[in-house]
Amino acid sequence: MGGLSGAIFRCQDSGDHLRATKIAVYAIEKFRNKKDRFFPFMAHHHWWQFMTHAAESAGQIDDHELREKLIHLAENGIEPFEGNYVAVAFLEFSRWKYREENYEKAIEYAELAVTADGTWAEPDFILGWYGLILGKGNAEEHLSQAIEKDKRILFRVASNDLCKQYPAIIRRLKERYTLYEDGNGGPNNGIQTDAAEPRR
Repeated sequence: MGGLSGAIFRCQDSGDHLRATKIAVYAIEKFRNKKDRFFPFMAHHHWWQFMTHAAESAGQIDDHELREKLIHLAENGIEPFEGNYVAVAFLEFSRWKYREENYEKAIEYAELAVTADGTWAEPDFILGWYGLILGKGNAEEHLSQAIEKDKRILFRVASNDLCKQYPAIIRRLKERYTLYEDGNGGPNNGIQTDAAEPRR
């Protein structure tokens, strides 16, 4: 497993994302039914780790068929669908579906990411962003849940071009939460402030 992970990282570093994805898919298929005699819980951990590597690499290439294969493998992946690796993979799938204008699946996968890792704010932020741009669901509630998990999200919401079109929502969120500040008394400059539109 370590050798395969190293090969994936080397391909990613060199920009060969297609090969990185194919290696990750090989690992996903090879270890689908492999059990660890001493640490059985690690099978779930490793399998979803490779799925995350595959999703991140596939997001950098234009291969619809390969992406659909990954989604199929993940939907039939090792249960339970819990943990950060599961959440990262499905949120990446959500971004793909958004770009394909399959908004129903985009929302479904983002919601699955929320369920998989209840401590990670990004899926809630993305659902809030979807809510604003698509006019579906309770965007403000999703943004509020994201801020509950990570107070820095408030600064991100206030700086986001789409969110700024809804000043009333920003005002209400600011009234509910204290803006995260760094040690210098200013907004944390290390957080992402660009639009939430799925990466290409």
